[in-house]
Amino acid sequence: MRKLVYILPLLISLSSVLSGQTIIRNNNYWDNVYNINPASINGAYLSSISMGIQKQWINFEGAPTTISTTGTIYFEEIATQLGVKAFVEKKGFTSAMDFDFSYTNSFSISDFWNLNLGVAISYQNLSYDLSEIVVPYNENPDIYDKLHSTNHINSDFGFEFNDQNWKIGGSSQNLLSLFREENDIHVNTNLLYALYRQTSNDYINYGYGLSAFQYDNLFLMELNFSTFIKKNRDSNPIQIGTFYRIWREVGLNLGYDLDRFKVSYSCSYNFGKILQSSLGTHEIILTYNFNKFHRCRNCW
Repeated sequence: MRKLVYILPLLISLSSVLSGQTIIRNNNYWDNVYNINPASINGAYLSSISMGIQKQWINFEGAPTTISTTGTIYFEEIATQLGVKAFVEKKGFTSAMDFDFSYTNSFSISDFWNLNLGVAISYQNLSYDLSEIVVPYNENPDIYDKLHSTNHINSDFGFEFNDQNWKIGGSSQNLLSLFREENDIHVNTNLLYALYRQTSNDYINYGYGLSAFQYDNLFLMELNFSTFIKKNRDSNPIQIGTFYRIWREVGLNLGYDLDRFKVSYSCSYNFGKILQSSLGTHEIILTYNFNKFHRCRNCW
């Protein structure tokens, strides 16, 4: 349906309201922390690829649809990881694209703990579908000239401490946006997190997580709890998890691990006013891992 827009500030306001989860990322980033931090290394496999699609606020017109891919390869001899990450998000009449290339080094700081430091450089594009915008005859047609496609170079930085059970880290995304006057969709975002997962031969294991996001003047926190169930000691675990994100959003994470291949599904519901017009947010991620570590560093 074509949108009827009266003035440019209304356009910008609508785009802000539809920002949804506020940064382009997967809902279920717990299984692949590289989605939010270039310093995160898969501790069980030398290389990994993932593809995901997320449909946010189903039945809500103009809500974001995000397609994401990640790929990493770790060189054990030099303790270095190279990675790529791409997100494409369609939101109303706007489209955002983010393509990252990252470099990460791992340093052993004790017999149990490693410190990972990672940097990323990203190419970003923000564009508008002008066919979805109609300006009344009595308005200035120059409004279209202000909705031209923009391109930016940006950068991320992150750190992560990990041992066999813990991942504790943080990252700052879109650092170069701090030095730009315009306030586009790729604004500086900072986050901290702590994730714990039991690593044992028990049939049932547990995982916990806490994360905090700062996006411009918006602050979010998220609590996560997961149970991993195996039929026997040699079988792959089934993941059943739940999370709560302020304000008033709850979700469910499901995952089935087929050794190297994993299927993850996530859904969430916001119990604010948007619930009356939406069937929630749904996401599916497919992950394939290559080449196990000779010495497992973090066997999640």
